[in-house]
Amino acid sequence: MSPKIKKYFFTLMLIIAVLLAGCTKVASPNSGHSNPVQNDLSTSADNTEFDGQSDSVREGINIIVDETEYDIFEGVEGRYKNQTITMTITVSEIDWSSIWSYKAYFKFSNGYVLLQSSLQDERFMFMNKKGELLAENGYRFAYDFEADGRALVQLDNEQWVYIDTTGKILGLGSDWDKYIPESKRPVENCRHGGEDIYFYYDGDIVLDGYELQGLMDNAGNRLTEPIFKIGGNFAEGFCFVILAEGEHKNVLINKKGDIIAVLPDGDLWANVEPEGVAICRFDEPNVHYYQLYDITGKQLNEAKFDFIGYFYKGLALIVQDRRVGVIDKEGHVVIPPLFPYDESGYEIGMGRVSEFFPVSMNEDAIVIPYSGMVAILNIDRF
Repeated sequence: MSPKIKKYFFTLMLIIAVLLAGCTKVASPNSGHSNPVQNDLSTSADNTEFDGQSDSVREGINIIVDETEYDIFEGVEGRYKNQTITMTITVSEIDWSSIWSYKAYFKFSNGYVLLQSSLQDERFMFMNKKGELLAENGYRFAYDFEADGRALVQLDNEQWVYIDTTGKILGLGSDWDKYIPESKRPVENCRHGGEDIYFYYDGDIVLDGYELQGLMDNAGNRLTEPIFKIGGNFAEGFCFVILAEGEHKNVLINKKGDIIAVLPDGDLWANVEPEGVAICRFDEPNVHYYQLYDITGKQLNEAKFDFIGYFYKGLALIVQDRRVGVIDKEGHVVIPPLFPYDESGYEIGMGRVSEFFPVSMNEDAIVIPYSGMVAILNIDRF
């Protein structure tokens, strides 16, 4: 498998959570679904003509919540751990329809997020938090910036080079530099579950169409019998699983397979974050929603959100009715969902359309579609 194909494969695996979210109808204001956040938001915004320039949308975008009026371009403030948190929006001159919104997680690294053109050449571009491109024409192919401030890119002459965050070429490279061989698995029928723990499959134990799994360490020692229908990935020593049997099947386990917390039965999936919280997705007829729980199974927030993204330094983005806000790891809303983004979706096969959700706020920056353009929500901490 070539490095380029492997990159697409791993990117596809990363956006499974977004695809799951988009395949279910999200509650709208007219859906009849009662939502604590939705019911508290009375919003209005003046119509503004957009001509492709950032300054053209800096007037008249006012959001009203609880009789308080906010100008999203002036910024909205909140508090977190004795810090002032400010969120503002910056609109680039990049047309949203010109990039692949399903091929990237839009995760900033070293001040840049990697975009891929949806046009014929499908070039790769680095955009900073101001909406500016590092190289106007982009690259034939590119990888995200690493912690050392370097990115591996392919030039038009097909040469691989390393660049810095100014675009300066630092030296020659190779696409093999990014080729990571599959880690050696303890047994053939297993998958890595993170933190040196594996889920193994016996192959002959199937329940409701699921091949049951058990826990195994990296030396091949079985830690549990195959008792799980579904297993997630470990973070901070904990993992979400669905048991094959039992009255309450949705649980968090430790690396020994011991149950440490029972989650509500309606929890369809949970992602355990390094912050020590679980982002849980629930399904009801015609609607899904997300809530936070801690690793003891305690619910952290009453409000039901359309989506909760990954945490970064104690904060995560929340989405309600295509408006973005911020929540902390204790379940407190730091900035209510005020910042609107355009409805956007993409076909995922079999006539299904997945709705776009912002996911990452890495380096305190979130990429969204706004007035047909690529925009960045920037978060400052003071």
